[in-house]
Amino acid sequence: MSAGTLCYAMFANPKSGNQGVIVRDGQTVGGDHPGGTPWGDAGPVEVL
Repeated sequence: MSAGTLCYAMFANPKSGNQGVIVRDGQTVGGDHPGGTPWGDAGPVEVL
């Protein structure tokens, strides 16, 4: 699904809170708990 691109998915989990996953070219590269504010000098990939 993410071949040649970057994807982000967010799961609303009522028990443990929102959870996100970052996938680049079909490989999971990170995860987070979304909701923060990006830094002022953050580029598009860092904001995602």
